[in-house]
Amino acid sequence: VLIKRSAFAFGGILMLFIAEYILYGLIKWKWATEEIADSIMAYAPFTSLYKLIDQPIQRLIMITQPDKTMLAYDYSVHSKELIIVGAWVVIFVYSSYWLLKKRDL
Repeated sequence: VLIKRSAFAFGGILMLFIAEYILYGLIKWKWATEEIADSIMAYAPFTSLYKLIDQPIQRLIMITQPDKTMLAYDYSVHSKELIIVGAWVVIFVYSSYWLLKKRDL
């Protein structure tokens, strides 16, 4: 919605994804430890969406091979992640609405 052509929209999403991980690397390398960088990046759009379903491949392996019961993972979705993702959804929907009103479509 924000970008007219789908190829440019995909390129913009890819650039935002790459910029998020470059920012993570810079925070971890220059300013903070890995734990602080992880806590800061938990508020970034792609990282917060990834944290919503943490380790999806591992979850699928556990479903298809139940004999690996000694591996214990916390698959619960925490309210903090829901609030962060909800905030990003509101920001993206509102910015799309604002852009559509600005373009007067």
